[in-house]
Amino acid sequence: MWPCIFALAVAGLGKYTSQASAFLIMMILGGAIIPPAQGALIDLDLGTEVNGLTTGPWTHMSYVVPLVCFLYLAWHTIKSRTELRKQGIDFDQQISGGH
Repeated sequence: MWPCIFALAVAGLGKYTSQASAFLIMMILGGAIIPPAQGALIDLDLGTEVNGLTTGPWTHMSYVVPLVCFLYLAWHTIKSRTELRKQGIDFDQQISGGH
């Protein structure tokens, strides 16, 4: 997904493209923070042992972390598409031209 996100995020920014790309590169840190955040929620679990595996409500609730991230990506996609169309940039039209 990263190439698509990057291309959409810097489209239509003009002189701010280099600054935006720098912020996007720094946001890669999210990939290093999100898994430990999910793990921290799992560690809150007192756990119930079933067949040698420890699971509990926090294990299941920890999947809210990536869910929130994907919901943000969906929102960003819709918002970016709307803003880019206002600027006259339509990626759907560019792609539909064929090869």
